[in-house]
Amino acid sequence: MTCHPAFKDHIAEKNYRVKRVTHDVNFNLVTSQGPGTALEFAMEIILLLSGKSHAWSVAEPMVTNPSLQYHKLGDA
Repeated sequence: MTCHPAFKDHIAEKNYRVKRVTHDVNFNLVTSQGPGTALEFAMEIILLLSGKSHAWSVAEPMVTNPSLQYHKLGDA
């Protein structure tokens, strides 16, 4: 699980993940660190609900930051 950095102390260290967006398969929970991760959060939900092909069709025309590596979804 992840959260806004200001709330990190409220999550047990063994459960905390540094990733900006996390999908916890054990609890079927998607969390993110805050408003700045909104695009990544939305893309994670699309990936989980619709798969990589659909996620790429959404990401490609958005001209996202290349460091997010959504272009790799098109290779899948």
